[in-house]
Amino acid sequence: MIIILSHLIFFSFIIYFNGKIFLDFINNNLRIFNFFETLIFGIIITGFFGQILNFFIPLNNNLIFVNLILIIFVNFRKYKTFYFKVLKEDYLIKFLLLIFISILIYGSEFSDDLNHYHGGYIINTDNLNYIFGLNFLHNHYGYSSIWLILHSYLNFNEYLLQDIHILNGILFVSILGLLINEILINIKNKRAVYFNSILIFFLFFIILKYTRLKEFGIDRPGFLIVIFFFYYYFKFYLVDNVKYLNKHYDLVLISFFLFSIKVIFLPFLIMSITLFIYNLIKNNHLKIFQSKFNIVLLVLGISYILKNILISGCIIYPIDIFCFNKIPWSSSTLIQDLTINTESMNKSFRNYSGDLTPPLYIQNFNWVETWFKRNFIELFEFLLTTLICAFFTIYSTFKAKIETNNIRKFIYFLSTIFILTIFITLKTPVIRMFHHLFLIFGIFIILFHFRKKQIYVKKNIFYSFLILIICFSLSKNIKRIYEKDFVNNPKMLIKDIGWYETPKLKKLESFNYYNGWNDKFPIGNEDLSEYNYTKLFIFNIISK
Repeated sequence: MIIILSHLIFFSFIIYFNGKIFLDFINNNLRIFNFFETLIFGIIITGFFGQILNFFIPLNNNLIFVNLILIIFVNFRKYKTFYFKVLKEDYLIKFLLLIFISILIYGSEFSDDLNHYHGGYIINTDNLNYIFGLNFLHNHYGYSSIWLILHSYLNFNEYLLQDIHILNGILFVSILGLLINEILINIKNKRAVYFNSILIFFLFFIILKYTRLKEFGIDRPGFLIVIFFFYYYFKFYLVDNVKYLNKHYDLVLISFFLFSIKVIFLPFLIMSITLFIYNLIKNNHLKIFQSKFNIVLLVLGISYILKNILISGCIIYPIDIFCFNKIPWSSSTLIQDLTINTESMNKSFRNYSGDLTPPLYIQNFNWVETWFKRNFIELFEFLLTTLICAFFTIYSTFKAKIETNNIRKFIYFLSTIFILTIFITLKTPVIRMFHHLFLIFGIFIILFHFRKKQIYVKKNIFYSFLILIICFSLSKNIKRIYEKDFVNNPKMLIKDIGWYETPKLKKLESFNYYNGWNDKFPIGNEDLSEYNYTKLFIFNIISK
């Protein structure tokens, strides 16, 4: 528990001040964001920072201490005063959230994809800069999620298996704190804002459904950032009329981070860019489109594209039209089989007992019946959870007769994201990848109930439901801890569940690599005997 608490506090410190330094730079030291908002922006900017640094250096232990020194140097004059001020603000909420998330981390196991490709990617990034053709070591490395890069940046190599949960826990507790803080402010000030109910719905949903950090992988962090995306849109676009110049830029930054986690979040990027361009035109290109914003977005965009090209030879992997066939390390020859196999698996081909081949099975909705039978229980559980949280939300609030002109605008915005996401879902209908559809469905239920009315919170009922759901989450995790005899040993756990395997040394000319998923680097699951290897300055190049 000491390791969990110390790493939790240390990484949170790094993330928070990375966010503060970045936001001060962008906003010319004008303080706009609260502690939890700054923490989430810190996660976003630290991820992009790690993505850029990994072109040149591994994201090993030394880097985070260099980061700490830079933080102290930048904040030297006001460091002590500001630090204690941050601790004093909402200290009770921070303390209770710290206890809550520590219990969840202590009771955690692992995401199912850890020994598939997540662990190997993190270990490679911990110890090496980008490898040209890294995707040949494992055909999922080309996805190159920024969340895995963050896992690499924010871990101590010796405690990798534990620190994976630390980062997930920091994001989870940041979103919880964000929602609770905003709801309590609205209760205290008796503010009737229609998105009160939506924030409460989000809060109930993630506490009730996200009881296991084990299941986070790279999908659930994306859904939590989706909640931050909506929160930011509510607060800075629709409710407070905050005259905040950078709100259009920040929404693009948030959605681009989402897209960098997983391409399924493309609809959010499309909508934020649309808003950004609309406001450029509306304001005649004045004020909003400032040079430092352009530079930051340009650098992040170029780094994302270059990283993908170096790793897989594709701008967006594994979409064939975005791949460069003539690049020696291009993964274009792997993509067709990968795409068919992945899509057929996502559409439950393994449960199909007919005569169709995978390419035919995935066409013309031949897959729907088998998929529905395979996923009925999970689909029912998510719909039931959504309805329960919507019911709790509606029962915790009441209508006030105040009209708002922004709900219609929000419904158009939400509906467009929903429709675009449905098109993506038809290609890869995996429920765990599209929790945001259930979130949006719940929002529609709440908006339909309240129509165009503002919402007050029934304080006592809200607190009762919140305590009930928190107790439910805690009881599940305390039970898991009890069943493990209060032992939290990740290295022992992977052996107990049969996930450990001794890495097998392989050679490609002068290049040593390993088959497996942990303990050695570079590591993957493929044989490179038919490939070529060269070294160019600091870069290793694997080519066909």
